[in-house]
Amino acid sequence: MKPLDGILAGTDQKIEEQLGLYKHGAVGKQLHSAPQKFSPKTLLEDMIMEIEKNLMTARSPSSGIVLGKSKENWRDYRPEYKHDSRKQERDFEHQLADAGVSDKDWVWWNQMPIASGLVEHRADRTRAIDLVCQRKTEPGYYRFVELKCNRHAGAPLVALMEIVRYGLVYFALRKNRVREWLRNADLSKEIFQANKIDLCVLAPQDYYAGYKLGWLEVSLTSAINEICEEQLGGRLTMSLSSYFPTELANSTFDTSKLESYLTDWKRAYPL
Repeated sequence: MKPLDGILAGTDQKIEEQLGLYKHGAVGKQLHSAPQKFSPKTLLEDMIMEIEKNLMTARSPSSGIVLGKSKENWRDYRPEYKHDSRKQERDFEHQLADAGVSDKDWVWWNQMPIASGLVEHRADRTRAIDLVCQRKTEPGYYRFVELKCNRHAGAPLVALMEIVRYGLVYFALRKNRVREWLRNADLSKEIFQANKIDLCVLAPQDYYAGYKLGWLEVSLTSAINEICEEQLGGRLTMSLSSYFPTELANSTFDTSKLESYLTDWKRAYPL
């Protein structure tokens, strides 16, 4: 796989420094506990610094880089369009977002762009959170969901690191939104007033077979909240967890159960 570019350039290397070649499935399966000298806080801080560096470098007046002007970043509604060539995951994602209309507790939408054009006109145009929901009785509470249908879409450790990085993009933008170099980035949306964000992986139960990453979720959750306390004055808490819908054992989806797939989850790695 080629290294990530755009707003996440350099973050792959930071993960590899702490967790090894994490995109290899065998590596993730062997991580039943923290590697020697693993520091969750260092990992998160290093990735935040890379994201901030990418933003500052690209948005410097002297960079000469043409920036995009997307108005879709961090939108809070379902897209009206349908994709012409959708993967199974994208199709399932649309179905779940549609089923979420009936959810009594959460407002659901899908494919929320997070960084289109922020570091270059054409960069990060496909960088989006698969599913997002906002609690109706607690509007400051959001869930960012990385949806996986099977291992062909990436292993559990890769999915976990993906949703972590999307959460860190949110954190970096929120932390720095008053900076001159983020001028015109359109960061006034309601989501930037959130006080609680769950970063979630959602996949069928068999997707997680052979993995034991609960220790990583706990350590990263503790570290990101320590960082939030230090850099955002405790105005935001974040958590990281992987789940499977109780009635979804494998990638055979039942369209009559879509609503339950959104409301009835179990943790993939019991604490």
